[in-house]
Amino acid sequence: MAGSASSYTVPTGVPSNAAANRIDLRGARGGSFVPAANGTYTFYGAHTTSATPGLLCDEDGDALDSITVVAGRVYPLPIDESFGVPYLFVSGAAASTVSIYMK
Repeated sequence: MAGSASSYTVPTGVPSNAAANRIDLRGARGGSFVPAANGTYTFYGAHTTSATPGLLCDEDGDALDSITVVAGRVYPLPIDESFGVPYLFVSGAAASTVSIYMK
């Protein structure tokens, strides 16, 4: 996915590990996303394509804060916080879509 753009459907609640819900971070050096709607997003990660996504946590074991976004603005993906996690997932309070840009 590095060097590409794609559309991602943001589910509500804990996302499943379906291919449509997965943002592949393997080989990515960075990335950003542009939400289609205002909302609050929470990030999850998984080490395999069959694992249940778990809430991303910092080095102290505290869950990463959810972020509130405004439609049309550009936000960085939490690449540093998800270091070593090959698959990133996003969930929202309401279903929407985001455009994902990877480099």
